[in-house]
Amino acid sequence: PVSGLAAANSSPTTISGSTAFTATITGGTNVTYAWNFGDGQTGSGATATHTYAAVGMYTATVTATNSAGSVTAQTVASVHDVPISGLSLYNSSPVIVGTTVMFSATISAGTNVTYTWNFGDGTSVVSTGTTPAVSHVFNTVNTFNVSVTATNAEGSQTVFTVVVVQPYKVYLPGVFR
Repeated sequence: PVSGLAAANSSPTTISGSTAFTATITGGTNVTYAWNFGDGQTGSGATATHTYAAVGMYTATVTATNSAGSVTAQTVASVHDVPISGLSLYNSSPVIVGTTVMFSATISAGTNVTYTWNFGDGTSVVSTGTTPAVSHVFNTVNTFNVSVTATNAEGSQTVFTVVVVQPYKVYLPGVFR
């Protein structure tokens, strides 16, 4: 019979990163191994790998079977967000006072990211997504320091940009205002 079954894994791992699973026994021959990774997916073999699609704690169960019977063991895999890196920010300034400024942020890595925008004029907004874009209207002529902070469970990054808001100019024949 199969005896002394133990299960282990390489976690913590990140979303879209591979988690390695290993089953060992102290006794038994002609053993087959069946894995349930705890997220509805399965695998086989004394060693197996699996990629989780979401953050969480997953209880993986391995069943070792031979002609004399079967035993099971469990191991808990911990899956984390990918840390944020490479945050950059673009804006469409300079603009005329009262017109829309477009902003977009990008990251080179990171999952489950929330973006907090501070427009430097007392207003802010929160957005989510892999390439978030927001717009804002500045109603005062000035130079504004705008920031975006990208945050997930693994940490945050902040970058700044300058927005130049220019006065509206009226041109009349022979008169400049």
